[in-house]
Amino acid sequence: MTSVGVQQSYYWECNQWERRHSKYHTKKKAMANLNTDISKTIAVRYIHLIKDHKTPYNRLVTLKKFLCLTDATCRCKLADKYNALKTALQAAKKVEQWLANWTYITAQGKAVSLLETDGNRLQEDFLIACKALDQEYATSCLRKIFKHEAQGTTAEISSLETYVAEVTTYLRRTKPHSTGLAVSAAELEIAKLTETLSTGRGHHDSARLTPTCICGK
Repeated sequence: MTSVGVQQSYYWECNQWERRHSKYHTKKKAMANLNTDISKTIAVRYIHLIKDHKTPYNRLVTLKKFLCLTDATCRCKLADKYNALKTALQAAKKVEQWLANWTYITAQGKAVSLLETDGNRLQEDFLIACKALDQEYATSCLRKIFKHEAQGTTAEISSLETYVAEVTTYLRRTKPHSTGLAVSAAELEIAKLTETLSTGRGHHDSARLTPTCICGK
């Protein structure tokens, strides 16, 4: 090989080494940052779990072992949350959140194949709970479900999300003060009124405290 060829070969190998060296330092820095982030983002009471582990992988595996819930535990917790939903909330501020939780919690239940979220049971449980909010509306929807079940047309039963949206809209129109948005709006108006009265009282007090000259000016 000529001297020119040797130089080109060395030059190519040098470039390859520099690239690998740069990638190595980039990865090493990223791993160090990840290690630091893990230490900073967990609660102080869990630091003792990872103090003897130097790599992010070992730290995360250890934390998962102590902190992550098992599938069985998750199912139990979701089942408890689902059963709690069956009691309609009477507090006006929380009704809208209660309605939203039906879709949120049941979606989690379906993801882990929770028995309580199987079939059309969701719709029935939801409408039965809604009787406390409006018995006539909920009973009408339940009759439709029972009719579909009797006729073997369960595929035509509306989804839970559809019922939640319908009930939310229904309450907003027929009982606007039973949902959280209406209550928030009412509270906002009260706050504005209070602020106006306070401002007016302040102006009145200022005007009253202004001294008047004996000449009337």
